[in-house]
Amino acid sequence: MVRTLALAALALVASPLAAEDIPLRSERVVLRDLDLSTPAGVAELDRRLARAASRACEKAGLKTVWDQRVERNCQARALAAVAARREAAIATARGGARVAGLPQSTGTAAN
Repeated sequence: MVRTLALAALALVASPLAAEDIPLRSERVVLRDLDLSTPAGVAELDRRLARAASRACEKAGLKTVWDQRVERNCQARALAAVAARREAAIATARGGARVAGLPQSTGTAAN
């Protein structure tokens, strides 16, 4: 089973101006190759989430200062939208309780 976090630029719904400027997109972040029980694995997850948020919120073409601000706000909201799932994935990797919304491990090394 491939474990992923779906990162949606959900912030666009809350901001009508942003919704006009950036089309709603989502990104998948693959976790299967990360050891989230280590600081290095968590750091890599955070890098992947940041890159996914950047891609999901990016406006193509030339950008004004306003566009850059809209993108940063979108990225912050997208990361906030997946924060609970991020924490749950880390807790699960560290032997924590199963958290609703995340697939339960099958006990195989090929997750």
